[in-house]
Amino acid sequence: MIVSLLQRNNFIGFILFPLLIIGLWFPYILEPSMTLYYYDQNPMPLYKPLLHLFQSNAYIGLLCMFGAMVISMVIMSVLNSTYRMFEKRSSVYLLLFIVFSSLLPQFQQFNPMVFATIFLVMAVYSLYKLYKNEYELRAVYEAGFCFAIASLFYVHSIFLSVFIFAGIINLVPFNWRQWMSGIFGLITPYLFVVSWAFITDSLPVLLQTFEANMFVWHSSGEISTLFYVIAAYITIVFIGSLLFSFSGYIKKVALQKYYFLLFLLVVFTAILYVVIPGVSIEVFYFAIIPLCFYITNYIIAMRNWLIPEIIIILLVGLRIVMVLM
Repeated sequence: MIVSLLQRNNFIGFILFPLLIIGLWFPYILEPSMTLYYYDQNPMPLYKPLLHLFQSNAYIGLLCMFGAMVISMVIMSVLNSTYRMFEKRSSVYLLLFIVFSSLLPQFQQFNPMVFATIFLVMAVYSLYKLYKNEYELRAVYEAGFCFAIASLFYVHSIFLSVFIFAGIINLVPFNWRQWMSGIFGLITPYLFVVSWAFITDSLPVLLQTFEANMFVWHSSGEISTLFYVIAAYITIVFIGSLLFSFSGYIKKVALQKYYFLLFLLVVFTAILYVVIPGVSIEVFYFAIIPLCFYITNYIIAMRNWLIPEIIIILLVGLRIVMVLM
């Protein structure tokens, strides 16, 4: 079965994951057209050249998008191996990442979130270095830098940078230098971008781009009923994984702190969706990372082998039905 195979043999993943990506994106690969959303109409500085590449040659653009997904998966694997997020070896979280990354029309087509996610995962990886490292400054700077870079693909990523300071509070005693280091990390990419815009007389255009992406209300577009069914199912499984994780199953203090931060990332994403007028449903792409880790931790810890298999098969099956509809 799927869960058992992904726990025992990593080679299965090298075969299964590419086939799953091709299968779930098959209709879009056949006809890679775009529904223009606000972030496509007013692309951010780092997303703009990638969007132009896609519009020039859709298949090269798709290779870039799938390449970005693979990079995110590799960084997730490094994060898992470095911080030992699971008690048992498993690649289920990578399978979940692929499935979750294709749930919405905004996710399926060429989009800035998939590129921003690379830097979001890198930021999480850097922040985890703080545990028992209360004088560490470089990791905080790297996290701030990564969130700023992510926001130059998808502007609302900058609001999620509150995650940095939540990480500092959760992982180490108060050290004002770390807070300043995080702020400097956030500022640095913007100094380069604004300076370049000033030199090239494009500063008004840059400011207009920020305004159009950040403050104007945007519609989520048409969403299928089946998506809401899958979303409800994922929510139920996620709540179960939260209850399981907070019930005392996770014994290591470090892991408790790591998973709590991942939970905060989901909370911050939900708050961002509710509070900021310019944010639309695509922001939940960033909640995929914590969902993958939480749900995987939940299902591989179950003693009954059948329930995890049912959870994964039902999830993948519902997603395949969505492709066929």
